[in-house]
Amino acid sequence: KEKWGLQTGLIYSNTAIGINPQKISALRDPAGAIAYKYITSSGYAYIKPGFGSPAFGDSLVTAEAKHSLHSLSVPLIIKYTVGKNRFLFLPGAGLEANFITRAKLETEIEDAANREAVFINKLNGAKSFYWSLVADAELRYKVNEKLSFSIRPVFRYAISAITENNIVETFPYSFGTGLGLTYKF
Repeated sequence: KEKWGLQTGLIYSNTAIGINPQKISALRDPAGAIAYKYITSSGYAYIKPGFGSPAFGDSLVTAEAKHSLHSLSVPLIIKYTVGKNRFLFLPGAGLEANFITRAKLETEIEDAANREAVFINKLNGAKSFYWSLVADAELRYKVNEKLSFSIRPVFRYAISAITENNIVETFPYSFGTGLGLTYKF
């Protein structure tokens, strides 16, 4: 129809999360070995330092951590066009399928005598797929019949958790703005 539309695409995002220093404790991992458990909002990992064997109940202090989530999303949004002439307003709402392609963590651990960098490339308890609701409101300015500029604020809210079997259940949400240039051939 002239006023209604359906929008989809492919969105890549890299979410960077800073984590404050924390104290981590030594526990028994699923394989039965003793390791330090590092818990984040999107999963957890067991760390075995190179400077000694931990005993059950031992603890270490971590430095500030850099945590990142990489994902691909496929939205399906119903749009409605309001206006004519040069200014158009296109509100939209829909559902988004999100695929987490990578979850990694970088930090340092230390005890009284040692310090070691830790790189974790896979988190336990992190799902690889989750659903989100998405709403946007595009404002488009048509310069002429071939060229237009747009600004598009977007809000996303997860309706399924990105974690499983974790102490924390995480439902991420985000707000972003996109700028666009459209040229019709």
